[in-house]
Amino acid sequence: MEISTKVQIVTKTTTYHPPLAISSFPSVPLITPFARPANCGGIYARDPGDILVIDEQPESSSCYPPGFATDESSFFSPGLACPSGYWSACMESTGVNTITTVTCCPIYRSDVSLSCVDPATLAGVWKSQFCTFIPARSVPVPVTRSSNGRTSTTTSTLVNPGGINAFGIRMVYQSSDVVTASSSSSSSSPSSSTAANLGPDSAGGSGLSTGGTIAIAVVIPVAVIAAIIGFFLLRKSRRARAAQPAALPAQIEENPHKPSPYYDYKPIFAAHQYHGGELPTNQASAELPASSESPVELPAEAQRHEMR
Repeated sequence: MEISTKVQIVTKTTTYHPPLAISSFPSVPLITPFARPANCGGIYARDPGDILVIDEQPESSSCYPPGFATDESSFFSPGLACPSGYWSACMESTGVNTITTVTCCPIYRSDVSLSCVDPATLAGVWKSQFCTFIPARSVPVPVTRSSNGRTSTTTSTLVNPGGINAFGIRMVYQSSDVVTASSSSSSSSPSSSTAANLGPDSAGGSGLSTGGTIAIAVVIPVAVIAAIIGFFLLRKSRRARAAQPAALPAQIEENPHKPSPYYDYKPIFAAHQYHGGELPTNQASAELPASSESPVELPAEAQRHEMR
């Protein structure tokens, strides 16, 4: 008796729109721009322990992208850009170099910059708060507290080691996600096509993307090569111009008796010109020529006649 077993492999393909590469570990995608509303970003005191948290109720708040969860293993994939109002506080490629995990922290203000926390150090009420700020000096901030159904906002002073915490938005993407996103939609917004790397002071949510980094890496070598070529052409042109005047002195040396150029020429008769009524001093004095005949005397026998 023979028993045959058939194994059927079912392959499921998921497609997102606009067309982007699908990560090999698809989860909740974050492929459309998300801008944090203007009324978000407040600091709230969370019980127990009066822990200060930015936007402390993300599950029921519009301050977070759709699909966001506070679970420590939750992430967006593929996620190619931090939402507006956040900045990419840290990136890591642990285990697989082609896969990158990005933690986006909220932007509060210039003197309060939240950064990443090592997930291995998180526990208890902090286990899903991947962003924190601990001041180096005392910093006053407004804090909203709720008690007995009443809500009030007062100013509290942050003192080290106290600080502010926040739920970081975690995203995962691989290299093919970025490459495909860049080639599929050249006219789309940078926040929806490339992994943004924003600074904490960039409240507008704009920053240098991976595509921008690639463009810089291509443009800079081309500019350097063009500068080198231009330098050598300029140097060659200067040498050619410098070599042209050298021919005239060489011709003069070959024929030293040849008159100088017109601007250096002096007539040879200049030394014999007359000045006033005097004879030139460079001519010798002339004497009358001596006669070749001897002097003639009267004869001695000539009679002398006297007048009477």
